[in-house]
Amino acid sequence: MDSFLIIKYLILGTLYDFQKIYYPVLAAVAVPVNAMTIIVLSRGKCGLAKCVTRYLVAMAAADLLVVITDLILRQIPITYRSQFTFLYHVPVCNIHAVLLNAATDCSVWFTVTFTFDRFVAICCQKLKTKYCTEKTAAVVLGTVSVLFCLKNIFWYFFHTGAYILSNSPWFCGVTSGALFSQMWTGIEFLHYLLTPGVPFVLIVLLNALTVRHILVASRARRRLRGHSNRESPSDPEMENRRKSIILLFVISGNFILLWALFLVSVVSQRMFLMGYSSLYLPAFVKEMGFILQLLSCCTNTCIYAMTQTKFREQLKNVVKYPFIEGHTCIGDRSEKVHKVDSEYGRHILVASRARRRLRDHSKRQSASDPEMENRRKSIILLFVVSRNFILLWALFLVFVVSERMFLMGYSSVYLPTFVEEMGFMLQLLSCCTNTCIYAITQIKFREQLKNVVKYPFIVIVG
Repeated sequence: MDSFLIIKYLILGTLYDFQKIYYPVLAAVAVPVNAMTIIVLSRGKCGLAKCVTRYLVAMAAADLLVVITDLILRQIPITYRSQFTFLYHVPVCNIHAVLLNAATDCSVWFTVTFTFDRFVAICCQKLKTKYCTEKTAAVVLGTVSVLFCLKNIFWYFFHTGAYILSNSPWFCGVTSGALFSQMWTGIEFLHYLLTPGVPFVLIVLLNALTVRHILVASRARRRLRGHSNRESPSDPEMENRRKSIILLFVISGNFILLWALFLVSVVSQRMFLMGYSSLYLPAFVKEMGFILQLLSCCTNTCIYAMTQTKFREQLKNVVKYPFIEGHTCIGDRSEKVHKVDSEYGRHILVASRARRRLRDHSKRQSASDPEMENRRKSIILLFVVSRNFILLWALFLVFVVSERMFLMGYSSVYLPTFVEEMGFMLQLLSCCTNTCIYAITQIKFREQLKNVVKYPFIVIVG
């Protein structure tokens, strides 16, 4: 018995040491990976249907929120507890719990909605034209998000605002009586039943039905092609089906495998607290559950890269040429405004002078030059955004540097307190000035903004 305890503590200690490296590395990888996935998929050049793209972008965005709220704001502070003791004095843990669980639920259920969409597309041809559309995907994703945000409000009343920095399913303080209350136990079991219990069952069921339909359809197609004298060695339709089913099964299987241990550990711990001591699992099982569950937040990108050739190509372009490939939508979505620096501004000025000289020699010179007008707008937008950033951040930077120098003994560089306040005010102001700049300089952006203000629900859903 003593040797078993020693082995358990050795495993637990090893996992704790592993987590100190694993969690920061996972955060450093997961944030840019999910951000790049959102960018690549949003461009719509991966050869996927628009509704599929909507689901995959939503899944990546939800995973990114889980990485921020769970991995960065929960697991890393717990792992490096001594460096985050200030959190004991920040009474927002119950709000954090609501956001974390809402993001986690959305991440899980977006996978279910994607699985159902592919089931309909493959197995229900009559329903496919109505359901598998971009608009339906937006409505489904929006509905799921709202429902699970409302559902997780109960965590606000289950938890207190105090952080306890303990790696258990309840990382906050628990309200009096809730820990052993049968009512709260029932609510919590319902929570874990909905996420990820029911998704497990739905995904396995939908995948089984999809496999059955594909096998039956494939046999029928082979028989038809067998009777044809024009049979070619390859079948594009079968190839497309193979790619679809590989993507679907790998995403679903990845979800089930990485979430299974977490579900078992949290349910057994809750049962143990209710008096069922025979269901107790060692602490290292719980730690392994957290490690695998968080790993699921960045594996989908690897899955896309392994199964989708066009996704790999677009991802390579974004990695190689981030400033050229990365684009932003100002006004019309089809218009690309490349991120530019001072070299691009210089190029515009040189090209503009050359164009003027050419037009001066032309007898057909018109009153207006569309190309020159577009260049003028581009350089105005570039300089206004850049100077706005520099002006609003300059005072904040000066104050931070001067305060640090003052603490190191350079009393001559001390600045009054009001400079600090002005610096913070201007720095925070920079967070909302870009919208004003776009509205001033971009006509199409103003038109789209008016539409969003006048008809918000129509524009969002549409």
